[in-house]
Amino acid sequence: MSPRNNSQAGFFGRHRVWIIGLAIIAAVIVLAAFISLQRSDVPVRIAEVHRGDIRAVITTNGKITPVLPFEAHAVAPALVKRVLVREGDRVQAGQLLLELNTSEAQAEAAKALAQLRAAEASMEAIQAGGTREEILTTRAELVKAQTDRDAAQRNLDTAIILLRRGIPDI
Repeated sequence: MSPRNNSQAGFFGRHRVWIIGLAIIAAVIVLAAFISLQRSDVPVRIAEVHRGDIRAVITTNGKITPVLPFEAHAVAPALVKRVLVREGDRVQAGQLLLELNTSEAQAEAAKALAQLRAAEASMEAIQAGGTREEILTTRAELVKAQTDRDAAQRNLDTAIILLRRGIPDI
């Protein structure tokens, strides 16, 4: 062989494996860069938000609250005479939901009035000739009876006002 062929074949011959390896690595890097530039967009679904009623039963964690909260209270303790709506019914503002029995309020007012009359009669009898202790005890009973009568009268007056406004038996 000629010396010229030996020198050319010597460099490429000795480093041929390295050169092929570097060429393969460079090709892989170029291919990876090309693929990464060719990424497609990820589709994203969107929807417009609308306020509305829940139309399906969903079991989940959370809390559903009314748009306008409302708590109903009676002016005095009373028994419910009649319920006019059921759970889940839609109601209008001012709609009557239930009727209460006012007979207890009327009985309380009558009882307080009777106690007041009895205390007044006892007071008159004691003032006519009773001991100081009896007078003080009777005055305390009279004040309590007047307070009970006034409270019962206020409850009855409120029930009458509501009845006149078209809200029966509250």
